[in-house]
Amino acid sequence: YGLVFAQLGKWVNGRAEPDCKLLGTKQREGESPTAAVHRILRDELAPLAEGIVLTGIESGVEDKESIKFTIPTKYIKTVYTGELAEAYKMPDLPQAKILMDATWNTGQFLRRPSMKRGEIRDVYVL
Repeated sequence: YGLVFAQLGKWVNGRAEPDCKLLGTKQREGESPTAAVHRILRDELAPLAEGIVLTGIESGVEDKESIKFTIPTKYIKTVYTGELAEAYKMPDLPQAKILMDATWNTGQFLRRPSMKRGEIRDVYVL
């Protein structure tokens, strides 16, 4: 199994808010799936973009009811996979400390029994 790159949170009014999800975007009008993934690389992953090699693409169609409009809707999804080039040297990025007693604004605690207080995992701030 490879590693998964995920967004763990976002900055809102100068504070970290939990927002755990895989990176993705909606295509803009007239934008191709390839242009959309390059926009993510340029805008969201700029510090890593030159080291990311796209290795695969899968497309699918799902028919289901729209949550917003409650009408039958066709959803077209394109998933790109990629990896960091083997020769790529990670840039110096600030690392986030994950503390056992860290809390988010929601009041929920982040707990991982295998972690020690102040232990740094490979969590980077982009």
